[in-house]
This record gives sequence, structure tokens and C-alpha cells, in this order.
Amino acid sequence: MNIPAEQNKSYLTDSNPETKKGNTDEIEAGKNEEIFTLFEKPLLLLKQGKELGVNGIKTFFIILTLFGITNFLLLIVGILTIYFTGFEWAKLSVLFGVFLLGIVHTAIAGVKTYYYILTDALRVVFENLAPYFKTVSVGIINKSESFFLKNEKSSDEKIAKAVDVGNILNEKYKGMPKLLRKGIVLLVKKSRSLA
Repeated sequence: MNIPAEQNKSYLTDSNPETKKGNTDEIEAGKNEEIFTLFEKPLLLLKQGKELGVNGIKTFFIILTLFGITNFLLLIVGILTIYFTGFEWAKLSVLFGVFLLGIVHTAIAGVKTYYYILTDALRVVFENLAPYFKTVSVGIINKSESFFLKNEKSSDEKIAKAVDVGNILNEKYKGMPKLLRKGIVLLVKKSRSLA
């Protein structure tokens, strides 16, 4: 059974009103852009990350709190030791060393946990890119279909030129941030080389 090309493409697009749940592409693109802008502002990422689907913010504050409390208790023990055993400058320098080590280790724990939050933010961005991948795939299929329907002689160079992911992205998403377009092109080209 031969189905005309126009009818055969119905599974590629969301033109069916029953399956259409609203235009989520713009919402997800807005989320991605907001997450990318929050990468440059760590405090805002911590504050607004949960609203955007980023996990780990609670873990960040728990780790900072535990490290802070532990180091504060060690500082109190050091102060009490100096108080009950008598004051000496050597003991004060050890106390100062304990205080600095506590600050350094708390900062390192905070930075490592923040890197985890950034990684999770990239996971959210990647999940939100699914509609873009679908649009690019549809564009590739449409371009290749039109190329092969022309019944021209095909070579690898002509096919690669006709189905250029970068051009398809530039046509479909002119307003998309350049970094995001380059990332999608890189992922599609990498997946093509693995196939």
C-alpha cells in the first residue's frame, strides 16, 4: 500500500488537535534561556532553580549547613581548650588554623555541590531540547525527501549540503541563542557519526 507523502508525515508533526497540548516549545525555550542566564548568577540559580526543575538546591544548603555547624563546633572546642588550659600564642595560632581550615573546607564543599547543581541544570536544558531535536529531525526528513523526489544524481556531497543541520536550525530557530544552536548541531553531528 502506497501512502502519499503528505499523509505519511502526520506522525512527524503535532497538527492533530487531540495530541496538541499547547505550544510548549516556546515555554521550554524560555526555560533554557533563563537557565543559561542563571549560570552567570549563582545566587539566582540557587533561588530560582527549583522553579525551573533543577534539583540539588536543598542538598546544597544541607551540605553547607552541616559543614558550617561541624566547623563551628570545632572552633568552639578550640576556644574552650584555650580557655581551660591557659592562653598561649601557639594555641591561638592553632585555633586560627582550625578556623581557616573550616572556612576553606566549607567553601570547597559549597563549590563542589554547586557544580552538581550546574550539572543538573544542564540535564534540565537537555530534556527541554527534545522538541528542538524533533523539529530538526522533521526538517532533515523533509529536506532529504524533497532532495530524493527531484530524482537528481546524488552524491555524498550533495546530500550533505542538502541536509545541513546548521542551515535547518538557522531557518527554523532564528531567535534561538547561538550557543544553543551550536550545541544542538554538535549533538546531531556526533549522533550521526556514531550511527
